[in-house]
Amino acid sequence: MEFLMLYLILFFNGEKYRNLTFGFYENEENSEAFHIEKEYFHQGETFQVGRLLLGNYNYGSMTLRILNENGITDIIGPKDEDFDNEISETRLVFLEGKPFFFVVNRYSVYLIDLKNKKFSARIKAGLKIEFGEDAISGTLAGLQFFDQGKYLLGNSVGYGLFCFNISNIEKPKELIRYSSKSKNEGQAYFFLEQNLDGSYNGIISNSDTSEKSKSISNLYTKIEKTNYLFQSARIKLSEENHIDPLIDENPENSIIFYEMGLNDRKRIWTIDLEKGVLIKGEWRIRRLVEK
Repeated sequence: MEFLMLYLILFFNGEKYRNLTFGFYENEENSEAFHIEKEYFHQGETFQVGRLLLGNYNYGSMTLRILNENGITDIIGPKDEDFDNEISETRLVFLEGKPFFFVVNRYSVYLIDLKNKKFSARIKAGLKIEFGEDAISGTLAGLQFFDQGKYLLGNSVGYGLFCFNISNIEKPKELIRYSSKSKNEGQAYFFLEQNLDGSYNGIISNSDTSEKSKSISNLYTKIEKTNYLFQSARIKLSEENHIDPLIDENPENSIIFYEMGLNDRKRIWTIDLEKGVLIKGEWRIRRLVEK
């Protein structure tokens, strides 16, 4: 049925496009070839994500092409050197019930919101990290969504697990992370996020070490589990906390937080990074000094 509707759209637009074969459209007016990565038909419209083949196997920017009874509309995505050549994977996903194209390259990913017809900003882990010059560093695997698509997690060579809040795809935000090791060996990674009201969410995750890439020995291709340790918690970080296991020369085995109570009472929370669990200690009477 989808292909019939697409044929009718093309036919009634004066047969402007021909040769719908092997994922390509050829345009007689300017001899362009549009390479389709994924297609989705919904409520009388056909959505395609693809790129123009410019010759010599070079491609133009990612493009969302929309075909309906009014014709063909192209929405050009951001120019990204990671996508100049091969795209690793493109799939249709539903986040909070809404359809998205999820486009994955070796080093970065994009979400394309089909309801609002817009591209996300670039999602690339470790933007503050200087990766090596080799082609392997930064390679992605194990990508998965958490909490109905609010978060995107994955594994990156030379970086480890990462977690982005993608509630606003125009401003995806990488969460602060903690781990007891600088390299990903399947240990727990703890991700901390501050909410607008000042409270915190804590997420724990780890790789499945039994699922490895066939071509890259130290790349795990699956995340074993992801859970909340807490949500909307009123806590204060200890000054001793490190921030990133890749930067800190001696990552700690635990993280200390203070749960804020009445009358300036603070109860110690400890995140055991070896076991990936939260331990709540006894109340201690202290005067809170805001800094």
